[in-house]
Amino acid sequence: MDILKEQLKVNILVGEAEKELKLMSLIELPYYLLPIGKIIRAYAESKIQKAMVENGKVRINGVVTVHIYYSAQNRHDEVFHYEKNLPFEDLLDLPGVSKGDLVKGTSEVINFKAKITDEGEKLSVEVTLKNKVRAVKTTVLEVITDVPDNLLPEKTLIKVDAVIGTGEKEKSYQSRVKIPKDKPDIDGVLNITGEFRAKSARALAGKVVVEGEIEAKVTYHHEDPEYTVRFTIPVFEFIEVPLAEEGMIGEVNGEILEIKAGKLGNREFRIEAKLKLLAQALMEKQLRIVTKLTGAEYTTKKLIAERVVGENTAQTTAQKEWKLDGEVKILHIHQEKAVVKTSRLTDGESEIQGEAMLGVMYLPEGSEEIRHLDINVPFKLTVSIPGAKPGQNLYTWPKVEYANVKVIEHCTLQAEVVVRVRAKVTETVSQDVVTEVGEVAGMPPETMEYVIKPGDTFYKIAKKIGVPVEEIIKLNPGKDPQKLMPGDVILLPVSPGPPLG
Repeated sequence: MDILKEQLKVNILVGEAEKELKLMSLIELPYYLLPIGKIIRAYAESKIQKAMVENGKVRINGVVTVHIYYSAQNRHDEVFHYEKNLPFEDLLDLPGVSKGDLVKGTSEVINFKAKITDEGEKLSVEVTLKNKVRAVKTTVLEVITDVPDNLLPEKTLIKVDAVIGTGEKEKSYQSRVKIPKDKPDIDGVLNITGEFRAKSARALAGKVVVEGEIEAKVTYHHEDPEYTVRFTIPVFEFIEVPLAEEGMIGEVNGEILEIKAGKLGNREFRIEAKLKLLAQALMEKQLRIVTKLTGAEYTTKKLIAERVVGENTAQTTAQKEWKLDGEVKILHIHQEKAVVKTSRLTDGESEIQGEAMLGVMYLPEGSEEIRHLDINVPFKLTVSIPGAKPGQNLYTWPKVEYANVKVIEHCTLQAEVVVRVRAKVTETVSQDVVTEVGEVAGMPPETMEYVIKPGDTFYKIAKKIGVPVEEIIKLNPGKDPQKLMPGDVILLPVSPGPPLG
């Protein structure tokens, strides 16, 4: 029995899991900060720093950064800012996950509460997180592409991204960075965290090139107060990937293995980071596979994978004006994040609408009490992604690149933001495929075509060739024995009996 097989190496989805985690903490202000009189603005943001596989579970480690903007007791005309990192750990069930799988995680703050305690010297916070993990496994799968016609194969056409080659690279980076002019001198480094973001990746001959950045956040002290500054270190690397060719799809994931900062003079840091990059070269493969058979034992497996349609980046500038009752003096602007509210795929494009969330602290004319204003600046843009179609999967990563708020016409605030959005479109392939064919159950190994003549019935034909009429019925499931028409073509089992005239 001739059976044709094809070997596929693809990234198969192992599974996804999500879980809510509640954190409660009592934050004590450093002794050098004045007690809190009034909270002007408080919010939190969370990030997963590491995801590790443990016996069908994924253990994640991350950090919640709590931001507190406040006015001190008896000092209502000055803004104080305190930032505190709260580490967290969570364990999510993900059956089937194993070491070596590619695990990605995200963490989102869905609820945050802050309350002043101990006469303003402490802060009680409650944070609720939604943590998500997703795992894929690179798997070699043999699929059946053809079998003899007498097994009545059902076939379907699939498109998948076959893994052509993989590679990895570890690289250490060193960078000298200067602190902004509005920050005080450096006395000592307290803490540093880092995150890698890939902006683009493409395949070349024998390699994948990735362009991205490491975002480092350094907390330092001057005399007693703490200050936080952010820096970006550009990443441009070639990763050796055997069999990669230009025109293939490049995929790169990165993990920061180690990061540290040291003081270089009063206004400068030396940042050292060790980065591990994992690259794949993918090629779209289209083939017709067997999904079902009749008259034979067979084994199937469920293929669940995502085919990359394309990705691209676009940016836009948006403005919003806000009318106030009187003249004001802007004291502080802080940007929280950009969020995508709605997204829609059309042919070759993704249409995205969202908001950039800004906070403005200001002092009204003639007042000594600081006020806070949330300004959500709406934005919309179109990202071109050739091959995109409605119904496919759309993933977006928005980021505020620049934000500013200024006073115009005495009592009107004008907010301006530049938002960059990276969009990626994939198509999910979910299909039961035949991987093994066992013993044929009572079906002849070969068939022949026969043209119906006037007066023919399945019973008469079966009697002529000496086979049970049930075999002819099984070979022709789409034919109604009561409605045979001269000229119809049917399949008959090959028989040693007398030939049909």
